[in-house]
Amino acid sequence: MHFSNTEKGKRELNKSREIYANHKKLVMVAREEVSYQTMKKEFYENNVIKTPDIVTYLNKNGIDQKRDGALLILRSDIEANLDDEKIRQIEQTTLKYFKDVVYDDTAKGPGILSKYREEKIEEMLKKYRKCQLVITDRLHGMIFATITSTPCIALGNYNHKIKSCSETLEHLGYIKYVDNVEEIEENIKYLMSNEFEKYDNVRLYPGCKASEILDLFNTCDYFLDVNYENEIVDATKEAFLHNLLILGFNQTIHNRKYVLPNFVFDAHDYQDMVKVIQDASHLDLNLDRQRKMAMTQNVQDYRNI
Repeated sequence: MHFSNTEKGKRELNKSREIYANHKKLVMVAREEVSYQTMKKEFYENNVIKTPDIVTYLNKNGIDQKRDGALLILRSDIEANLDDEKIRQIEQTTLKYFKDVVYDDTAKGPGILSKYREEKIEEMLKKYRKCQLVITDRLHGMIFATITSTPCIALGNYNHKIKSCSETLEHLGYIKYVDNVEEIEENIKYLMSNEFEKYDNVRLYPGCKASEILDLFNTCDYFLDVNYENEIVDATKEAFLHNLLILGFNQTIHNRKYVLPNFVFDAHDYQDMVKVIQDASHLDLNLDRQRKMAMTQNVQDYRNI
């Protein structure tokens, strides 16, 4: 979310605040921290939550193929922040390391019929999968690089969006944010001299049979209680009974009885949750601690039964 610090921007902010406040059931979703804090401050009468850009839920790695050359995805519209001199500098730097440098843009303008849109998106994603490096000043230039496991140097533009969104992707290693073109060369060297794990995402089950749910409880190691809505199938208890390590957010936790206190995080501290998941060396120990804590009953517990 971005409102310019101009008279027009302030008018639009006030107008939006008034309209949104009249809709008490409106849930506002921010995809990065700066917008999230702005929305909480300015739209305090509404429910504001934060989730990564929805496109990152896709996995578009495709079939392994040889990569070659660099792809420049640079703005050419009124929101462009790079002048001709900086663009030439980017070109010259890139050509020192790549024989083929191709220009394109994620914004294709109006006129694409809905029946062709998936086809056009897939054409663009193929270009990402074929190149060794992407340099971009577009947010979805960076996001497309993310979901295709393409090393990417993302340049800041006129607002905070790219920088703030890149912070949620920095753990991948192959997404590098820079504030100015002088930083590009050192990042090309780094990205081209290292190998990175392929992008992996979370598989969603918007509709799930009871047998599928049971299979997930039987095969998974972790249960993340991060759903803001009501709990289904008594999921936290089932996760405990199936010996899954349970982690959640203070803002979403449904049944603290089964969750170790130090595995309940603030939603803003999601990276701490990520660290626990990434370090599987203590999984068995933590499961044992979880069992002992949850099975500890007192007299009042039995009276409640």
